[in-house]
Amino acid sequence: MGRATFTSKTHEYDDVYTFRFRQPEANYQSGMYVNLVVGALFSAKRDFSYASAPHEGELAFVAHVDTGSAFKRRLSALEPGDPVWVYRRAGHVRLPETPARPLQFIAGGVGMAPFRSLILTAAAQGGFDLNLIQVQRGDDFLYRRELEPLLTRYAPVAPEQFLAEVARAARERPESIFYVCGSSRLIKAVRRELLDAGIDRRQLMIENFF
Repeated sequence: MGRATFTSKTHEYDDVYTFRFRQPEANYQSGMYVNLVVGALFSAKRDFSYASAPHEGELAFVAHVDTGSAFKRRLSALEPGDPVWVYRRAGHVRLPETPARPLQFIAGGVGMAPFRSLILTAAAQGGFDLNLIQVQRGDDFLYRRELEPLLTRYAPVAPEQFLAEVARAARERPESIFYVCGSSRLIKAVRRELLDAGIDRRQLMIENFF
């Protein structure tokens, strides 16, 4: 277990905030998730995907805060300098060792958290063909301004056009690795669309923690 210090939060849209922490000894890889503890030890905790990339020098997590849960209340009440604890780093979603295949990131809402981490890391390494399909109602596409310049193709879509865009990616770039993160409903629909399009399930990287 490691102690981290809250430094700031950024209002992204609606009740969605990015929370940032300082932890000099942090050791993690993009695509991992961690158990975040706020308040008295083990009193309020939740799994979060890292939204930060390791080279940024800080930890970042994104969350809806108006859920009414004790954890979200304590998270929202953090003041700069307050301690939190992170432990049980884990995760199976990671970048390939070489940029041989295009990467298709498919996300909804705060499911963008691990993809921010992965895209920033891939862009820093160089050579990757990065593509993002992001579904959102309205115009509040999380991290769009930051990530769009790093992408080969960016498709911000409404829910009504979402699966058609997924099908297009599968049809035009079937050799890709497909990363998917979002609600259980989104994951189920995307998985079905990709498998029906003939994509091998070994090409799918599914993340449920965000």
